Amino acid sequence: MKTVLITGTSRGIGQSFLEEFGNYPGFKILAGLKTQYEIKTAKQYSQVEYFVLDYGNNQDFKKLEFYLQKNHHSIDTLIANAGISTWGPMLDINEESFKQIFEINFFGTTKLIKTVLPFLVPQGKIIAMGSGSATTTVPFMGIYPISKLAINYLITSLRREMVHHPTYYQVQFAIIHPGSIKTPIWDGAKELSFKTNFPFYSKIATLGLKIIDADMSKSTKPVQVAKLFHQLILKRKIKSTYYIGKNINVIRFLNLLPNGMVDFIFKWAFKLQLKFL
Repeated sequence: MKTVLITGTSRGIGQSFLEEFGNYPGFKILAGLKTQYEIKTAKQYSQVEYFVLDYGNNQDFKKLEFYLQKNHHSIDTLIANAGISTWGPMLDINEESFKQIFEINFFGTTKLIKTVLPFLVPQGKIIAMGSGSATTTVPFMGIYPISKLAINYLITSLRREMVHHPTYYQVQFAIIHPGSIKTPIWDGAKELSFKTNFPFYSKIATLGLKIIDADMSKSTKPVQVAKLFHQLILKRKIKSTYYIGKNINVIRFLNLLPNGMVDFIFKWAFKLQLKFL
């Protein structure tokens, strides 16, 4: 039986993973939720054991360490799935928003890996969630892609460093870069964003909302990413990077173009759409 520890299971991709595999007899799933209330109200599955983990609370990481020690869990696969998002002009993002996004997305992922690594089996796997926007930054995505790019380099650095570790040199690291996935993460982003102090960005803010809504209507269902998790857990050998999502190939194509050309494409794409507002 494979023991999987996954965070961010209250909604989106994490929730889909539990719905698909929470009763799967080949897995023991340790599922992270942000609050005790979420645990009390969470759906029960035969193979799922819940624990509280708020990435912004250092005490929760200590409690997770104690929980793993107490229950003698050996983790086969760690999936760092929790994260938050935002949208808006970089000039509007205040210091607190920068700190919050990095505290959850980057530092939270880093602390999770450090906490769980001592309980990982020597041939275990660590999988983190990146973003297609981390490789080609879309205008007005704000700090989100920067935090995801940091995670990408974190996983790359660990993969290259851990081969020299006396115990965990066989641990495999992978990052998943999804395109547009239909999850509630962007609902929160819409609530936090579009309160611009710059009048010349007001139309951009309106356009941004339309883009998010249009993107979500044709985006990939989170269950597809959950199924990719399942495949990676069972694979003997995994790759370092995975891409998934309906628009991810467009993003990958843009990565091949010179920066000046990509700048031109985004500039005129936004100008064209603004004419129809």
